[in-house]
Amino acid sequence: MAQPPSGNDNESRSRQRGLRRGRPTGSDRSARERLLDAARQLLSERGSITVTVREIARRAGVHPALLHYYFDSKAGLYSALVERVHERLSLALQALPLVDSAAARLVQWVRTCADVIAEDPYVCHLLLQEFVQPEESTSLAHSIRELISTQLRDIVVEGAHSGEFQALEPAVPLGEVAPQLICFLLLAPLEAAPHSAAHVRAWSAQAARLVLHGLQGEVSSA
Repeated sequence: MAQPPSGNDNESRSRQRGLRRGRPTGSDRSARERLLDAARQLLSERGSITVTVREIARRAGVHPALLHYYFDSKAGLYSALVERVHERLSLALQALPLVDSAAARLVQWVRTCADVIAEDPYVCHLLLQEFVQPEESTSLAHSIRELISTQLRDIVVEGAHSGEFQALEPAVPLGEVAPQLICFLLLAPLEAAPHSAAHVRAWSAQAARLVLHGLQGEVSSA
């Protein structure tokens, strides 16, 4: 006489049905985080976005349909990855200690941006694409640009009022210039290859010096 299916058998069959339908059941509720971690690992290893849905799902140990269930598409997954970085960047910038000079604020601001972004090399490529292709901008890209633009603008205005920085020309669209500064001084170099923490700090210090050089008007008369 056949034995009735055990609780474990029922759970296994339910899990398999959930995977076939692309819906989380039981232990698959952590699948979203595993997909994010798998995509992060693959993108960091390869330094590009040429990673397939099946590769991400295989690394995460889940059915590929779950990626579409949680994120709709691979682009949606990438947006979620960038959102993680955006959240960390926001918190890190909010936690910066108060300093007396605008120049010191700028240095620690650039260093913090570099530190956070460099923790996830893959995000440099994703952000570069969003910065240089505004016609394909997402709401998340807009939020990142707004975060960068607002804080950098505040620092520059503070420095101009205190006399640390030269006054900017009224026609200079600082809101548009700020993302470009981050794009070419930080994102592009950090995307080129993995860097040690010391290298990131050295590069961010150099980037800050370049920006200060222009803001302070230290231009050679030669």
